[in-house]
Amino acid sequence: MNSPVQRIGVAAITENLLKRKWSTVILRHLNHGTNDPCEIAKIEAEISPKVMSERLRTMVRYGLIARYPRPAPSSVIEYRPTVLGKKILEMIENINALDQQLRQGWFSRREHKDDMPNDPELDEPNTSESVLIPPPSAATRARHSA
Repeated sequence: MNSPVQRIGVAAITENLLKRKWSTVILRHLNHGTNDPCEIAKIEAEISPKVMSERLRTMVRYGLIARYPRPAPSSVIEYRPTVLGKKILEMIENINALDQQLRQGWFSRREHKDDMPNDPELDEPNTSESVLIPPPSAATRARHSA
């Protein structure tokens, strides 16, 4: 039997990941070493247990993360990104970096107006943070800078 990557492809998996709220946030935490879902839930308090469980299950099914049970007597399951998960996260972060470059330069300097498509929505950029990977919470920034 083929894996989901072989059946539906990386593009469809990435699209599915981006459509589902919290998926990229969870993947980013896992990539930065927060491997216990309970720890992620403490940092990102708005994620419900049901959503956390569903997102982890989906990412395991797609091969983006893998489960690692801790040795007995612990019943904790840790999750870590796979090579595919890391590559997809890297692509998403590259999109975010491009977004920031465009916001800081291209959109603010009118000499590049000819380089951009003629689209009225692009004239006034949204100054909110990226929607692909929301900015880390203060607790996350403190934890990863330590």
